[in-house]
Amino acid sequence: MAAGGAESDVSAVVGGGSRSGVLVELAEVRGSQGTDVVGEARLAHSSSSSSSSSIVTVRALEERIEARHREIQALLTDNQRLARIHVAFKQDLVATQEELCCLSATVAEVKAERDAEVRGIAAMSSELDRVRADILELVAERKELTTQLHAVESELAKASTKAQFVPTIKADIEAMP
Repeated sequence: MAAGGAESDVSAVVGGGSRSGVLVELAEVRGSQGTDVVGEARLAHSSSSSSSSSIVTVRALEERIEARHREIQALLTDNQRLARIHVAFKQDLVATQEELCCLSATVAEVKAERDAEVRGIAAMSSELDRVRADILELVAERKELTTQLHAVESELAKASTKAQFVPTIKADIEAMP
């Protein structure tokens, strides 16, 4: 709370709605660490009969101001602690964002590699399909060639059988006049 707020509290307590003539002035002194400390209070009296009641009121005000000062110091300490926590959270957030960025890049690389592998597998699948078609063609050609080979062997066997008779026929032809 600012010093102006403390002064309004003091004037409300001192005044109390009556005009007794007690005027309290607060002087703030900066401490060595920059904290506000109550320096002194001066009283101006309009009558001597209210001096003991004024002293009690001043002491009560001083105690209240010191209590407020302790509260402010506690709040400042809490604020500093929270500020440190805030800074730590910000640093964690930045580190997490950097890590997320790196992970995103890694994910993109892995996805690109996987896509390349999928394209490679698709190409190999196409090649495999082409090879299977070629195998089927070769199997059909082999069957056809096997059939032709059997036909040639059959003709060869017939020709071989006929060739056995060629010397006899040749001899018969030569024996003919």
